[in-house]
Amino acid sequence: MVFRKLLFIILMVLPLLSPILGVTKTPTNLVVQANLSIGGIANYSGGIKMDVGLYKEDIDDPALWKESFSNVNVVNGAFSVILGQSVTLNAELFESDNLRIGFTPYINGEKQPIDFTTLKSVPYSFHSEISSRAERLTNEQLIKLDETNMRVGINNLNPQYTLDVVGTVNASTFVGDGSLLTNIQVSDERLVWLKSPQNQNNIYYTSGNVGIHTKNT
Repeated sequence: MVFRKLLFIILMVLPLLSPILGVTKTPTNLVVQANLSIGGIANYSGGIKMDVGLYKEDIDDPALWKESFSNVNVVNGAFSVILGQSVTLNAELFESDNLRIGFTPYINGEKQPIDFTTLKSVPYSFHSEISSRAERLTNEQLIKLDETNMRVGINNLNPQYTLDVVGTVNASTFVGDGSLLTNIQVSDERLVWLKSPQNQNNIYYTSGNVGIHTKNT
């Protein structure tokens, strides 16, 4: 098997941020596309076993990361694989400079020499972008995840409730009956009935007439 001109398209698939945002690893996926020829046949179609790995510039073995594919489907000499599905691929790996991607095909069960090509700059930009996102999300001074008690704190390192916010909350709509809300202040001009300052059990109304069991006052 000979890889003819390797045409790579490294695509960013939706990064899967780790469920525990406090960790430093950021699992992700990369789609790799390339062309190959077998025995001089450029439009070969069929299934082959293949290892795909990431390598340092000057070290052919071992790989920094490697994933095995038992049956890569080749159609007219073209194939694609998604890296990071069976073996976790962390975006932090792309912090290394001058990475290469290596393909190890198997013919009749026999391992063939690794075919290397330089990894282009797209994954590095990809790493930079999702790392900055992860850093913002893992800032516990802003968001604290208490997975033990299933709580989230915003500007609060010790959340006591499912959502515990230290600061002002603004929303266009609140849903619920509000029966457990406390310390709500309402201005007097918005109240119809007022509590007597002499006896808080008494109420009064001074702005008009009061109808009891009638709409006419």
